[in-house]
Amino acid sequence: YVAKRGFNRATQLSRQPGSAFKPIAVYAPAFELGYSPNSMIFDTPFRVGAYEPRNSDGGFYGQISVRTALQWSRNVAAVRLLNEIGVDKGYEMASRLGFNLSDEDRCLPLGLGGLTKGVSPLQMSGAYSAFANQGVYIKPYSIKYIENPGGQVIYKRQEGVTVMKASTVEAMKDVLSAAVRAGTGYRAGLRGVEVAGKT
Repeated sequence: YVAKRGFNRATQLSRQPGSAFKPIAVYAPAFELGYSPNSMIFDTPFRVGAYEPRNSDGGFYGQISVRTALQWSRNVAAVRLLNEIGVDKGYEMASRLGFNLSDEDRCLPLGLGGLTKGVSPLQMSGAYSAFANQGVYIKPYSIKYIENPGGQVIYKRQEGVTVMKASTVEAMKDVLSAAVRAGTGYRAGLRGVEVAGKT
């Protein structure tokens, strides 16, 4: 795991996750607190101090459901919701899903994936796998265990940890399916196959 032979794009690449971080830092913690896909939030102008998030189209949808906000990746609605639930809740969920964030990341841009150091594709896939694994996070691994010549186990992969409620998992599947079925991720849809995801 620590050997370095060139550049590993899965583990060493570090980039801003952008809107793909919204389910991790905003919507999953909101569902943990009792919000649902049908809960109403506002996609209207919002400003905290000097920070004023904007939507990619420059406009606003007004009052919309959480499902619609994620389906169409509304930045302002996501940041407003993170502000409602508290940045600490988003930060904690991201940490439980395997991200090593810095103290500088404990701020509203966290909701849009504006991170100090960025994340790797392996970290993102590990976090998203918890949504498909009944809320159990398993740190990505390639080695299950190592035995010495005497048969003694000298290394064993970490066991999975439940990081979210079953109700949160169902809500996440709902909104992530909507994003692929008829939202920003529609090009990733496959006929006859259940697909859920986020652009």
